[in-house]
Amino acid sequence: MFRGIATAVLLALPLVSALAQEPPVQELEAATVVANPPAVRTVGDTVVFSTSALSLEDDAMLEDILRMIPGLEYDGKTITLYGRRITKLLVNGRLYFGGDIISGLKNISAESIESLRTYERPSDFARISGIDDGEDEPVLDVKIKRRFMDSWKGFVKGGGGVPSRYRGAFNAGKVTDTTQISIVGNAQNLPGLSFLSNTNLNRTGAGARGETDGSGLGVNYSLKRKRIEIDAHVRYTGEKADKLRDAQSRTIYATGTTFYKASENIISCSDALRTEGKIEWRPSKKTTLLIKPVINFRDNGSWNNPVTMTYRQLPSDDVSPVNTVTRRYANYGTRGNGSISVQLTRRFAKKGRSATVRLNGSTVQAGSWYFNDYLAQYSSKQVIRKQYLESPSSDRDATLTLSYNEPLGKGFHIQLISSLRRVYHGQQREFFSMEGIAGSWTVDRNLSRKSQTGALPASYESTRDGLLSTEGSYSGTALSATASMRYIRKKLNLTAGASLKPVWSTVSYLDTGGSMESRESKVFYAAPYLTLKYKKTKREFLSLTYRSNINTPGPSSLIPVRSGTNPLSVRIGNPDLKPSFVQRVNLTWNSSKPVDGSSLVCELSARLTDNAFTTSTEYIPETGGRIYRSCNIDGNWTASASINWNRSWRSTPWSVSNVFSAAYFNENSLLYNSSLKKDELNTMHRRTAKEQLNIMAKWGKADFTAKAGAEACSGHSLLRTEFNEKPRVYLLGCEASAKLPFKTRVKAEFNYLHRTNFVYDILNRDFMLLNATVSKTILKGKGTLRLEAADILGDQLNTTHRFAGMSISAAQYNGTSQYVILNFVYRFSR
Repeated sequence: MFRGIATAVLLALPLVSALAQEPPVQELEAATVVANPPAVRTVGDTVVFSTSALSLEDDAMLEDILRMIPGLEYDGKTITLYGRRITKLLVNGRLYFGGDIISGLKNISAESIESLRTYERPSDFARISGIDDGEDEPVLDVKIKRRFMDSWKGFVKGGGGVPSRYRGAFNAGKVTDTTQISIVGNAQNLPGLSFLSNTNLNRTGAGARGETDGSGLGVNYSLKRKRIEIDAHVRYTGEKADKLRDAQSRTIYATGTTFYKASENIISCSDALRTEGKIEWRPSKKTTLLIKPVINFRDNGSWNNPVTMTYRQLPSDDVSPVNTVTRRYANYGTRGNGSISVQLTRRFAKKGRSATVRLNGSTVQAGSWYFNDYLAQYSSKQVIRKQYLESPSSDRDATLTLSYNEPLGKGFHIQLISSLRRVYHGQQREFFSMEGIAGSWTVDRNLSRKSQTGALPASYESTRDGLLSTEGSYSGTALSATASMRYIRKKLNLTAGASLKPVWSTVSYLDTGGSMESRESKVFYAAPYLTLKYKKTKREFLSLTYRSNINTPGPSSLIPVRSGTNPLSVRIGNPDLKPSFVQRVNLTWNSSKPVDGSSLVCELSARLTDNAFTTSTEYIPETGGRIYRSCNIDGNWTASASINWNRSWRSTPWSVSNVFSAAYFNENSLLYNSSLKKDELNTMHRRTAKEQLNIMAKWGKADFTAKAGAEACSGHSLLRTEFNEKPRVYLLGCEASAKLPFKTRVKAEFNYLHRTNFVYDILNRDFMLLNATVSKTILKGKGTLRLEAADILGDQLNTTHRFAGMSISAAQYNGTSQYVILNFVYRFSR
């Protein structure tokens, strides 16, 4: 610990010296003193993050900004702000690569960004028709600086380092008030997260990424005219990963707690091509036609060789496993989907009156190929499986929606929405059990499906297993009728009504005797419908929403045929499974005071699921096997709250940000008791709390940030009290940077994390994470050389942790977190 602190202090000394030499204010003009802009402020329902309040490298990207914003968490794949997941990315209010966040993180340069804005964006249906459909989505909107508009700008980036690290990217784009075009490409094998800035109970380092190579190439185009708007993009992404995983877990069953240990090597690859378009045409002031086509394709493959051991007591040298399973398996899949949405809105002579017809249709064609070489040892017995499985599937979904808006005067509107939805899920399974003829056949360590298929025994088709082969389908018809009253004023927007949602469904499947069976069911849901948005002032905003939706089960959870790829882990579908009904409520309060540079964002949310999808789990003590049966369950709900407070003191370099969040999870599960011949209810209560405090100071050429954080969780099982866990994570850290002579900039970051009270010792340890960079501007400001050293102390581990309703698990993965890389960036404009 002292070694890491001493190293951090030595690296920070030149920065502190630079800080001491700088004047305490910024001088824009003679005798003019201005304050640093607040990092966070609110304007109505919009939260605005100012990039000028952050200290960024010359070659920083949008990804680097997100890691520095208090309360905004980025795990390498998803963005969460105050507990709410951001779903779309916009640039100047326009979709960027269809709203794909990952596309923008590594391709939008930080120096071109004036601010980031987050808000609830209404759906295209609501925006055009004026009818509140409750489909608002949280978005991140990037505002580009004016000087970066109206001309072609971009960069070329490349870098290499040790051990065998590389990074490359290019970007060329032009943004105007009416058009946007971007051409991007990237390739790298760097870890997903090298700079950790907050606590995380469920992950350290890069988590489960392993050694990863990723690449991408894409084109994005957007056009906005008076009568027509066009958005289109095409993007390819590819990824290869090599993971080494050592895991351990414990799981609750009706007969007690069972322990597991596993080790494996996973190699995988995926290629995806994504295309999406949008045409919004207004042939007249009263008519709008919207067309949105989508075509996507994905191909992936993986190979794995896990060794898993099951114990009835805590594993040790003196405890023998109940069973040991050794496998080599490969899984390949393809998925192609196409969809189209057509919406026609007509506004009538009376102000506010409108009618809308919308048709959504989609189809998905997918296939999977599974190769399995399996050996299980238990009770002095051996079970051998040599298996091949083909499973094509087909999904179709079509929805017709009619809506009508009638103004009543003085801001009142009657709004009616009715929809008819038809869903079809079909799946086929051809199972071949070849242990009688396979001989020395095994699953090769490669990612070629053609090679795996070519290596199958010549007579494998004669081994079709009629007990495990099957086909089935789910078809459902859902009606929805919503009637609401909407009141619209300058400061108040209120929609209140009710929804009726009956659902009819039929499940058909081929039983083991070869006969087709069918089951029919009907469920009926009714729920209120509410939206309240109140703008007290320009700087104070209140929002309250209540929404509900229906989720339909997939074929694999409906077909009552035993799975056979792992005889010690059998899954059986339930044709009587009902659709689930999810209700959500959210309350948000935003306020800011420009006079004293303060802002406050508060959010409360809750979620309740009726007929939630779960499994009834039966444990077989003699073999260590498990049988999972699909079923519905009630009583699953969550509640969460977050408070974000920010303050920037005028005419000083200081600002403070404090983020607090808490959540409560009530998760029910069913455990089958073989002795009592019935299910037992297990309820897991989980409480989490998280606190992060950042104190920032920014001078003309230097800045400093100190941070402290804590995260705690308490998990409690009502059925097995010995299953409880109360982990804690604490963080202390600092970050400093300064601009030095000769156009040089230095930056250092040090974080100390203390993790304790986890069930597994691998997670109970301290981390000292030290990162540093030195950069120099060259080529008259157009180029940057940057030397980056990550995890200098070599103290980081890649781990994951999971606490669920029935199990606690921990895993450690490979992956290089300690590296040194030299980057070169050249920026161009025309």
